[in-house]
Amino acid sequence: LDPDALPARTAEEAAEEGERPRRGRNDGRFKEFVGTPEYMAPEAINNKAADYRADLWSFGSFICQTIMGWPPFKGPNKQGGSDYITFKRVLNNKLLLSDVMPADAKDVVSKLLVIDPKKRLGGAAELDQPEELRHAQLRQHPFFSGIAQQKLLHERRLHQARVPLPTLCEIVLPVVADQIGGTWVGRVGWQRVVLRGPPPSAWPE
Repeated sequence: LDPDALPARTAEEAAEEGERPRRGRNDGRFKEFVGTPEYMAPEAINNKAADYRADLWSFGSFICQTIMGWPPFKGPNKQGGSDYITFKRVLNNKLLLSDVMPADAKDVVSKLLVIDPKKRLGGAAELDQPEELRHAQLRQHPFFSGIAQQKLLHERRLHQARVPLPTLCEIVLPVVADQIGGTWVGRVGWQRVVLRGPPPSAWPE
């Protein structure tokens, strides 16, 4: 394709196209129909401007997929098959959750997969507010309490004094010493080595 054969654009058109992505990045809102159907938020499917709240929807779908083994709008056997049916289920909020799904998991998924973006768990913060406010409500949900406990345990382990590990020499030499009749005492070294074997008189000429 010859670039010279393309129709020339006016300066206004070039400037307009150049400004679109910058505006999207600066105001925190995007309008692009891209993504995996099972994880796309309703506003993205409807080709409306989306922000961080669309990620909350995708996060809810991800939790469901991780726990149950299938997306919340597809089912265990990928019922329906087509992306069109998946989109319809998303727009109608037809969740396919397992009865054996833990209560905390089911609760957090149902609060993330809400049609109204601002009513999603963690979606009440406005775009001009600090990002910490967006996730505070989400982190406080009981489903994530175990993660906080694991973090505290990990921090305690990091601050504990290191336990000295034996060197390879200290592990192997006692075994070797036992085999040949000597003794290895910690970092002192060999105490005495007596080679086992037949007496000299029994050795072959």
